[in-house]
Amino acid sequence: MRVFRISSVLLVAFLLLTAAVRHPFHVGITEIDYNAQTQGLEVAVKLFTDDLEDALEARGEVSLKMGSSEEAGETDEMLAKYLIEHLKIEVNGQLMALTYLGKEYEEDAVWAYLEVLQVMPPKHVQVTNTTLMELFDDQKHIVHVRVAGDRESVILDGKKRSGELEF
Repeated sequence: MRVFRISSVLLVAFLLLTAAVRHPFHVGITEIDYNAQTQGLEVAVKLFTDDLEDALEARGEVSLKMGSSEEAGETDEMLAKYLIEHLKIEVNGQLMALTYLGKEYEEDAVWAYLEVLQVMPPKHVQVTNTTLMELFDDQKHIVHVRVAGDRESVILDGKKRSGELEF
């Protein structure tokens, strides 16, 4: 009976501890679509909300409480600055100027939206994405770029922070 109690206590303790542990993998998604009608790039970046919040809070003293009714007012400003610093897109050898549009939450992730206006049709795209790499050695980014119905993809990580795609 005593062994059963000890085993039960250990099992409950293990379950409580593992429930408190954050997700065991660190993956982000970046989607870049060239819109020929507007001659612009539409950029969407998906990251785990808790990881992104940790990265943003490490840069300032404020608790952001992302996705809650108590979300800090400066969250969008901090997110815009962070993404523009860590995400670089070159089209045909020219560095693009990203403009932050906003964000939306999806379960345990956040989608951030950016755009680039007045872009010539891409033939060569280079993407550098270092978001969250200052926190996680195993951070990976799956990058999809779509131009005129063609999709090319690359996986970036700590060793390969930049990828080139041809169209």
